[in-house]
Amino acid sequence: MEQQIEILQRKLSRERRALQRLEELKIKNENIYLTSLNELKSAHDELHVKNTELKNAQILLIESEGLAKSASHAKSVFLTKMSHELRTPLTAIIGYTELVLEQELADPVQSLKDINLILRSGKHLLSLVNDILDVSKIEAGQTRVHLEKFEMYDLLFELSEECSLLISKNNNKLKFKIDRPLEILSDKKCIRQCVYNLLSNAAKFTESGNIELSCFKEADRLKIVVSDTGIGMSEDHIKNIFDEFFQVNTDMGSKYGGTGLGLSIIKGMLKLIGGKVQVKSALGKGSTFIITLPINGINS
Repeated sequence: MEQQIEILQRKLSRERRALQRLEELKIKNENIYLTSLNELKSAHDELHVKNTELKNAQILLIESEGLAKSASHAKSVFLTKMSHELRTPLTAIIGYTELVLEQELADPVQSLKDINLILRSGKHLLSLVNDILDVSKIEAGQTRVHLEKFEMYDLLFELSEECSLLISKNNNKLKFKIDRPLEILSDKKCIRQCVYNLLSNAAKFTESGNIELSCFKEADRLKIVVSDTGIGMSEDHIKNIFDEFFQVNTDMGSKYGGTGLGLSIIKGMLKLIGGKVQVKSALGKGSTFIITLPINGINS
């Protein structure tokens, strides 16, 4: 009997050890399973992140490709248009010069008309070349800023006088609202060109309407506003209006002329002197361009 009990105890002991080993093996397997599961989850998360990054990279690539194609198309259109724009005044200059030479001053009145046409074509050609040079210098960082103190009223009044014939050409009227004194430390030549371009555009795209030039101080900034009652622009056009070579459409470019560089030049020049330009417009209801400038130098 005792011998049977001893055998049963040994058997029970072996079974307990076997159970213990099974339990240890179970725990070990569970740990391996959890570790593998965590590693798999981590790999899945990492794969998801990489996949998202890849999708974003693909989107950026597609967008970059689209922008590159748009830029390439815009430059192609620009070069085609520019070749035509440059040939037109050059042809006129050559043609009218030949007429003057052939007439040998036999008809002084006609010769004078032809010479005036040559002069007008030459000025037009010069403005086209100047636009191209201005853009090139801005992109190459070769535009130099010259800061000086001056009275803004005097500059803007002078510009309004200078542009009076241009504005009245399309039967427009100019309103002049300038606070004074408005002394500013900035680049006078740069501001002159920017405002002149805006007044020129307003005169070009407005017929039998009103153009207003105003300037006022706002905190430590100066605001110059050029508004018109002209053809205006849609929201889609406003998004791209300051891009190089941009024109609203080909028909408008043919009708009104220009290189599509004027507003991009304004934006680039104002950036050099710490300023900016904004536009508000509605199709058929005119446009308002707002130049904001620091009063006391570029970094004020």
